Formats: sequence, structure tokens, C-alpha cells
Amino acid sequence: MYISVGQDRIKKFGLDSAINNLPYDRHYEELAVQRFSSLIKPSVDQFISNPITKHLPAWSRVISIEPSLQDQLSEAGTIC
Repeated sequence: MYISVGQDRIKKFGLDSAINNLPYDRHYEELAVQRFSSLIKPSVDQFISNPITKHLPAWSRVISIEPSLQDQLSEAGTIC
């Protein structure tokens, strides 16, 4: 679901950029969505298969369990 929402946003931002004559690197954005999705997918799959609550945990809880995730997400935004 994240990827399809990301692709919709990429299309919208691309059109907005074109109308306003602003530069937009669609390929970079697509790579960022794919990279971010690959980072969060294992956690989402694990949560769905064994939920401890009906709500997703707060980011602070996620980071406390997987401290390197914040750095990985930050890196994902700059690698693409």
C-alpha cells in the first residue's frame, strides 16, 4: 500500500512541478519510495503476523527496538 500511495504522490508532485515550471527528479523520488518501503516492510510484516495491539506503535517505540532504523531511513533519503 505504501508504494501505491507513494506512486500516486510522485505523479501528483510531477504534474505540479511541470505546471509551475519547477525541477523535479521523478526517478529519484521513485527510488526513495522503493528504498523506504523495503526498510519498513519487514517490521510491518512482523507486526501484521503477530500484532500486540490494534494500533501501530509510536515511532519512539520502533526506534527503541531497532535503533539503527532512524539512520537507515535518513540514509535512504540521501542515497537515491
